[in-house]
Parts: sequence; C-alpha cells; structure tokens
Amino acid sequence: MTTLHYALSWADHLESISKGLSSLQQKEELVDMTLAADGHFIKVHKVIMAIASQFFKEIICSTKCDHPVVYLNKVSYQSLIYILEYIYTGEVHVEKENMEEFVSTAQDLQIKGLKDIYDHYKKVDTKHLMEEFPITVEDTDDIYYPEVQSSERENTSFDLNEESISSKKPNPGVQVVEKLSKVAFDDVSDFDTTVHYTMSNRGSIQMILNKFMYYLKHKNKDNSRQWRCVDYLNSRKCPALIFTEEDLIVKRVSIHNHKPHDNKIKKRIMSGNIFKGIQEAEEIRETNHVMRGSM
Repeated sequence: MTTLHYALSWADHLESISKGLSSLQQKEELVDMTLAADGHFIKVHKVIMAIASQFFKEIICSTKCDHPVVYLNKVSYQSLIYILEYIYTGEVHVEKENMEEFVSTAQDLQIKGLKDIYDHYKKVDTKHLMEEFPITVEDTDDIYYPEVQSSERENTSFDLNEESISSKKPNPGVQVVEKLSKVAFDDVSDFDTTVHYTMSNRGSIQMILNKFMYYLKHKNKDNSRQWRCVDYLNSRKCPALIFTEEDLIVKRVSIHNHKPHDNKIKKRIMSGNIFKGIQEAEEIRETNHVMRGSM
C-alpha cells in the first residue's frame, strides 16, 4: 500500500533565514567569534563564517577555544564590513573606488562567490563589470555605505593571558588569540557596535551608533525609521543616514565627514541620559512630555 506524503514548503525560507542571521549578528546574539581589523572588533558566528569561507573554516577547526579572536592584520575595517554584509545577507553595494580592495580581500579570505572574481575584475572595464555583477544602483538613496570610523581607539588596553596562535596562512596576516581575559574600553568605546538612544536638550530622541549621534528624521507607520547625523543641521551638512526597523539597522547610507561625537556622548553617559531600546526611549519621552504639560 502506497503511503501518502505531504510536501511542506517555506516560501520565504531564504529571506527569513537571511534576515534572521543578520539580526542575530547586529544584536550580537549567540555570537561565538570576534574578528578584529583596524582596531575595531566585530562579533560573528563561527558556523556562518565556516560556511562562507574555507579560510575561516580551517582557522575555526584548528582552534579549540569557545570564542576565538581573529586579528586580520592586512584587512581594512571597511572591507571587513562589506564582506560581512555580503556573507550575512547575500549581497552588498560597494563604492567603485573601494572595489579593487574589496575583491582582493575577498580573494585572500576565500569568500565563496567572491574569491574568484579578482582576476576577472582586473581584466574587464567598468561598464562590463557593472553588467557582469549586480551592483548597479538606480537611486543614490539605495547605496549602502558602512560607516568608517577612525582606526585609533583611545584608552584601550588588552591583557592577553593566553599565547597568541599565528595562522599558517600568510595572507591576510591573521593572528588568532584563543582567549581575551580582560578587555578594557573607555565609556565611549562601549558604544561602538550596539545601538543606544538618548534625548536632546529639547526632548527629541537621538540614536547613538559607532560613536556618532543621529536625530530622528522620519518615522513610518510600520515603525521603520530614518535617522540623519546631527551634524547635518550645521555647516558640515553630514550626509550619513541610517534606516532602522525597531532596534535593527537595515541600511546605512554615506559616510561621516567629521570626527566622532565622543564629547557629546560622554556628556549623555555622565547624565544617565542613555537608553538601550527605542521603546524605552519613547516611553521616557512621553513621560517627560506629560510632566512638562502638568507643570
């Protein structure tokens, strides 16, 4: 007798998995590996890196530590951001002037889907390149540019009790530290990768990310938001933009044209005017509004 079987299909499987993985990485949930480049540290998932790169897979398999720290000495922070965006979402938009460095780094790190394009990139002209690879952008508002900070971290100290393990791979200059026993950052450095919120002197919600501050430019009915750098309002006219859904960063547009807002952020920290979630910030704002109205 023939057994009846049902075939169940998850129509949005790939999109859901991609968004889920990206969300976990941005929120630093279930992360078990840290990548370091240009003095910046980004937490990732070993299983994702192993799937995306044979280079990382060999490092991970040869390291018994639960949470290794991999120093990519010859990789720029900007290129690493591009590569992680590609790995976690399946696509990335790269500025023309950064393309050569990006594909060269991808080749060194043996990133699947990218490791074989360097020679091809060198041979074809720009027009052919834009046709061969889906990086053409119709609207400049859709261009993804990760924020690039200064590579210097002030008041940062490390106490490494474990001996560093050098990778056998000569490129891109990798050093693996099996254990970081103590990592001391100053107050502002703690705000490098996690989204925080604060209030302006006039009671408006502001966002803090990567040592920069943003004001809320627009909120949609679906609770997605558009944030613009606070220095857009002065003579600098900083073009940096961030789009969020709740507390999740979904897109970044343009880089900052000025130094980080360290002093402004320190003042907010000292005053205790810092919130970890947008809902908490909105509740505080409403409470303050009611209190002002009752006075």
